[in-house]
Order: sequence, then C-alpha cells, then structure tokens
Amino acid sequence: MELKGIDKYARYTSRLWILLVLALLVGSFLNFFDFFIIGFINTFISKPWHINVGDATWLILASGIGLVVGGFGAGKLMDAYGRKIILIIMVVVYSFFSILSGAVPTGNWQLLAFYRFFIGLGVGGSFAIVFPYVAEFAPADKRGFLVGLVVVGTPVGTLLASLSSAYLEPIIGFRGLLYEGGIPLILIPLLVFFVYESPRWLITKGRIEDAKKVIAKVYKIDPNKVEIDVNDFASFNKKTRWRELFKYPKPLATTWIISFTLQSVSYNFTIWGPALLVFVLGISAHQASYLFIFVSLSGLTGRILFDVLLDKIGRRFAGFFTSMGAVIFLVLGGIFHSYLIGAVSLFYILALVSYFFLDANWPVLTVVGSEAWPQEVRGSGWGSGYGFGALGKIVGTIVLALLIGVGLTISPKPSLAGVLPVFVFFGVMMFISFLVFLFIAPEEKGKSLETIEKEQLGK
Repeated sequence: MELKGIDKYARYTSRLWILLVLALLVGSFLNFFDFFIIGFINTFISKPWHINVGDATWLILASGIGLVVGGFGAGKLMDAYGRKIILIIMVVVYSFFSILSGAVPTGNWQLLAFYRFFIGLGVGGSFAIVFPYVAEFAPADKRGFLVGLVVVGTPVGTLLASLSSAYLEPIIGFRGLLYEGGIPLILIPLLVFFVYESPRWLITKGRIEDAKKVIAKVYKIDPNKVEIDVNDFASFNKKTRWRELFKYPKPLATTWIISFTLQSVSYNFTIWGPALLVFVLGISAHQASYLFIFVSLSGLTGRILFDVLLDKIGRRFAGFFTSMGAVIFLVLGGIFHSYLIGAVSLFYILALVSYFFLDANWPVLTVVGSEAWPQEVRGSGWGSGYGFGALGKIVGTIVLALLIGVGLTISPKPSLAGVLPVFVFFGVMMFISFLVFLFIAPEEKGKSLETIEKEQLGK
C-alpha cells in the first residue's frame, strides 16, 4: 500500500523515541501511579480516619468524575489548541493536586476527594492526549506497536503504586506516597524542549512550514526535502466541531462502548483490588499490597504481549480474543472465590489470569481509538470515547459498592455474598466488548492515517 502524507517520512529515530518515552512517562505511567495510589491509600486510612464504604466510594468516584471531565475536555482542547500545550497543562494539574493531597488534615476525606477530582481531571486529560499524539508520529506499519507501547505504562504505574505501598509506606507513610505524585513536575522542562507539536495538527491549521520543520527534526530529514501535498489531508484547514463526531458511527460506537465496558471493569478491578484481597483472603493491607504486585505484573505481561502482536494479528482479532479470555476467567473468579488449591487461594490465581486478559485489551482499544477517526476530530474522538468510558468507572464503583456493601471496608466483619455478582457484572461488561470487536470494530492495520481518513470521509 502506497503511503501518503507524513507516513512517507515517518521512521524510527532517537528523537522519535525520546518523544515516545516522555509521552509514556507523563501520559500513562506516572499519572496512573497518582490515579491508582488511592486504592492503597484507602486501605491505610480507613481505620484511623474511620472511613466507611460510602466515604471510600466517594473518594474513588471523585477521581472517576474528574476523568470524565478531563477526557472530554482535553479531547476538544487538543483539537483546537494543539497536543503539546494541553498535555503540559494536564501534567501540571495532576501533579500539583497530588502534592496538595499529601497535606490534607487527618480525617478530612472530603477535602481529599475534592483534590482527587482534579487529579482525575489531569490524568484523564493526559491519557486522552498521548495516544492520538503518538499515532500521528508513528510509522504506519508500527503504529499498533508504538501506540500500544504507551499504554503499557499504566500497569507499570500500578506496579509502582504496589511496590511503594508495600515497601515505602512503612517508611514515608501514606502522605509520602501522595507527595510522590508530584514527581512529574520535574519533567516539565523536558516536555517543553523535547516534545514537538503534531505536524498533522499543524497542517489542519494551515501551518505548513511549521509542520515541515517538525517532520525534519523528528525524522532527521533535510528540511528542503520535505514536501507536503495538502490534497493528501482531507481535513486541511477545517475547523473542529464536536458534533462532527456523530458523522462517524463505526469509530464512535467502537470507541465509546469498548471504553465504557473496559473502564467499568479495569478501573474497579485495579482500584478496589487491594481491598478485595483484604476482604476475600482475610489478610492485612500490606500483604494485599505485596500480592497485588504480581497482579500488576500479570497485567503488564498481557499488555506487552498483545502490543507486540497487534501489527501482526490485527486489532479486531486481538480485541475479541482478549475480551473473551477476560469474560471466562472473571466469571470463574467469582464462582470459585472461596476455594483453595492446597493453601493457595483459587480466587487469587484466577485474578492473576483474568487481569492478564483484561489489561491486554487496553493496547487494542487505544490503537483503534487513536487511528479510526479523521484528523479534524481525532483528539475529540478518542478524548470523548475515553471520557464517556470513564462513566463506566463511576457506574462500576456504584455497582461494586452496592453489591459488596460494608464488607469492603477493613474493620467490619465482611460478608462474601456480593463477590459472585460483582464478577458476573465484570464478565457481562467484557462480553459486550467481545461483541463490539467481533461485529463493529474497524480493522486499520498497516494503513496510513491519511488513507484511513479518506475512507472515513468517503473521498
């Protein structure tokens, strides 16, 4: 297939890798450390702060609500004002409010929830930006791998949260864990000088010479040899309108539905994971933090494996295979949550396996959501999909809290009756994802973004 537009020049260079690493660090690794650390913090403060399940639910819901706002807002803003500046703003927001969280007075969970909203906003905004951004720089034949590589940072962030909670919390306390969330501020100068504006966005705004300079810098090409034919870009010099999203039903349905179902499961599995281990296995918070290290490693393995496979087996096959794997093992985990194999909990084993498939679904979603939209609404399309999907975090949190009830707190004696319906709910959500991948999701493997765009626009 003949490559058009920027894909004629796209290739691996050291500058491209620096850009990718920075995007991974601030868009899916360090920001999701900030986001998921609250799951561990909950286990540490629930007794001394006298937090019940309703209070804990609000702490987690606040982040989810912020994520919805950040996803929708950043998607629109990056199409209007560019990827780079909005990304930097979002990094500052989630880092700054993480630092403020560490200074919350003891027992004031309401103020902590208020700060968690802004952390969620910044995390959701940065996560919405990095995938379209990376897709717009990646070579067409490696786009699945490179975009999926960025989302690998999320379980690494969860792993860092697990390790910090297990080994650092006894030394620095839970407040120290929250202060760690301000580390991304150190990277702001690097973002300013080594992250470039997307040349595709520049072209849509008519800034052709600026786009040529970026292409020459990132791909190390003589600027005089860079040629841009605006006829290759169907969105050239068009204004961004949010209502344009509804002209593209296939990417809209794929991005919004899969994002909703995956986030309703993945978020709650992760954020409530340590508490669920305490709850089901009857262990301490620090033991749960330690065990969750291996859950995080399982998810990381799934993401890496299917990220590598995406450009070989295609997006749709990877999507419905990982979705069905998650369905099977999530439901089994609910059914056999109280069983042991020798002295080993079958619930924990099935949690490890189901998290492998669950997390493997993320590279597929982020690649499909980043490449399936035309340039003029790529940021808004993926941002809206991620923002709408973040409603699943809220719905899943409410469902889990209603089904588990007071048993999810550490101090009361728990009742395990809600575990099976929670995991059946998880399984139903992932089965919906399976159906969307099977019947609706587009397959764009190996195509240039300009070719995908013209197909979407019927040109």
